[in-house]
Amino acid sequence: MRDIIAKSLTTVTGLVVGSYLATHAVRSADHLPSSLGRSRCDHCDVPLGALSTIPILSYVTHRGRCQDCDGKIDPIHLIGEVTGGLLAAIVAFSPVAGAARAWLAVMALVLLATSLIDLKTQRLPDVLTGIALIAAVGLQWPNGSVSLEVGFAAALVTAVCLSVVRLLGEILRERPGLGWGDVKLASVLALWLGLATPWMLVIASGLGLVVMSLWRPKTGRLPFGPFLALGAFTVGLGLQTGLWSNAL
Repeated sequence: MRDIIAKSLTTVTGLVVGSYLATHAVRSADHLPSSLGRSRCDHCDVPLGALSTIPILSYVTHRGRCQDCDGKIDPIHLIGEVTGGLLAAIVAFSPVAGAARAWLAVMALVLLATSLIDLKTQRLPDVLTGIALIAAVGLQWPNGSVSLEVGFAAALVTAVCLSVVRLLGEILRERPGLGWGDVKLASVLALWLGLATPWMLVIASGLGLVVMSLWRPKTGRLPFGPFLALGAFTVGLGLQTGLWSNAL
């Protein structure tokens, strides 16, 4: 019973953290600090009360609008809350234990943060990529030196291949499809995934193509970070739980 309660509280914490990360992403787009006092409406800047900041529930009951100015609340807040809670629940209820669970939680939060920021600003902060690097090493470390070496080799190969793809895109189309932030993040995630890295890229590219066929942004550019994050976490979770190797 205590275990269920602890895991449920972890899920609730994920909702709250997801809400904060979404707010940070919105404020990053406006070049404002995420720690700027109380939560405020993105339109009228009125401070929000406790009942207006309950994850998911407040957004649904208020129908996605501010109660003071009737301005539309950015859906990224709901996306962050739902995804944060879902990731926390997945990590908490997974069979991964000990230090690996802690590193998996760190990786999940970093991937969520980078995805939300990329959606709002189309950039991937190097600081978060650096934290992902530390988490990748932490997840690979228990597997032994050989696995870690394979991970570094996968990271190097990924960096070279994606750099070539980006440069070719810049030469042939005068507009690279990948940003350097995407290249760096994918390379770091390859350190974690090792030989399973191609599957991350297949999933990310496939999802990107599907979304692009259904919805084309006004800028013509689709943030690739969220797709990389989803592909990496899907494959990585399978590796950590043993489901991926069993499937092979």
